[in-house]
Amino acid sequence: MILWENYQNYTSGVANNILINGQSGVGKTKSITLLSEIIDIPVSIIDVSAFTQSGYVGSSVSEILETVYENANGDLDLAERSIVVLDELDKKAGLGDGREKVAGVGVLNELLGYLSGNIYSVKTASNIPGVSSSMNIDTRNMTFIGLGAFSGIEDTVKRQVGFGENHQERNYQDMSNDNFIDYGFTPELLGRFPVKIKMNSLTEDDLIKILKYSEISPLSSKIKYFKDHFKVEFICPDDVLGLIAKIAIKEQTGARSLFEKIENIVSADIIFDLAVNQGKYSKVILTKESIHNPKKYILR
Repeated sequence: MILWENYQNYTSGVANNILINGQSGVGKTKSITLLSEIIDIPVSIIDVSAFTQSGYVGSSVSEILETVYENANGDLDLAERSIVVLDELDKKAGLGDGREKVAGVGVLNELLGYLSGNIYSVKTASNIPGVSSSMNIDTRNMTFIGLGAFSGIEDTVKRQVGFGENHQERNYQDMSNDNFIDYGFTPELLGRFPVKIKMNSLTEDDLIKILKYSEISPLSSKIKYFKDHFKVEFICPDDVLGLIAKIAIKEQTGARSLFEKIENIVSADIIFDLAVNQGKYSKVILTKESIHNPKKYILR
C-alpha cells in the first residue's frame, strides 16, 4: 500500500502526503527506504521529536529543507521531488498538557507551511570558506510522510458493544479523522495528509519469516560468519526462532529488536570454543536456553 501510493505520486506528478500509523518495528521506515531505491528518489528521514518551536533551544524545523537539499547532493530539481519522512510525528501531537503541549503544537504549526506547499529560502554551502549562501526550494512536489506509533490512539475509537466486537477491527478499521484530532492533531494539519495508512503489527510467523528468509536477517549474517570463519554450520532451530519471536511480540518491539536478540545469544564462548578447537566441530546449535543463558549451546 505504501509503495503503491508513492509510486502513484511520482507517475502522476501529484504529491499526496501520507500519514502512517504503526507499532514500532513493523517496517514503516524500511518500506519507505525500499521505495526510494526502486524509484531512485532520495529520502530524508527526519526525527521530529528533536524539534522545538522557533526561538527555543533545540533543532529547528527550518533544518528540514537543508537536510533534503544535502541528501539530493545539491540537485535542486531532485530535492524538490524528494520524499521527506517526518518520523515520530505523533510525539509532537500526543503530548500532555501545559507548556510541553503548547511547544508541540507550535512545531506542528510550523510544519503546516511545508506540507501546504510553499517556497522557502534555504542556507547552502558556499565555495568561499566561511561564507554561506542561500537558495529557494519549492515544497509543492515533495511527498511528506508522517510516521508514528500513535500509542493509545485506539482508545479514542468507539467500542462496539456485543458479540460482534473485534479488537483489531475496532482499533484500526473504524479509525477516523476525529480520532487523530482527539489525539492532538489540528484539523488543518490532518487535512494535509489526504492518505492515511495503518500498518498491522507483525505476527510471530512474520518475525520468524524475517529471521529465516530476509536478506537483512541477523540470522543470515551469523550463518555466513560461522561458515566463512570456522567452516561450521550455524543452526538456530525453529523452536528457538519461535521463542525469540514470542519475546519480541511481548515486548512490542517488532522486527527492530531481532538483531539485538540474535547478537545477545551468540556469545563469545562459542567463538572461543571454535577457535581453540579449529576443525573439531561441524555444527553449532542454539537451544531455547541460549536465549537467557548464551553459554547454553551445543557443539557437534
